[in-house]
Amino acid sequence: MHGTLYVLLGSIGCNWLYSCTKRSSMRAQYNFQGSPCMDCFVHMCCESCALCQEYKQLENRGFNMSKGISPC
Repeated sequence: MHGTLYVLLGSIGCNWLYSCTKRSSMRAQYNFQGSPCMDCFVHMCCESCALCQEYKQLENRGFNMSKGISPC
């Protein structure tokens, strides 16, 4: 469902709206510094850079990204 929503929003050029909310929730969960406004700005300006940062953060926390498995 998440992927479908992301693709649908991407078809009208607004996929950053969905991904910035995920960045904000990840930031809140792991106590990263930042703000919701900045999260959306980062995704709006450079979606691929923001997604790479999030990927690296999860990978550094022990998530197996190729399998979609968390360390717990």
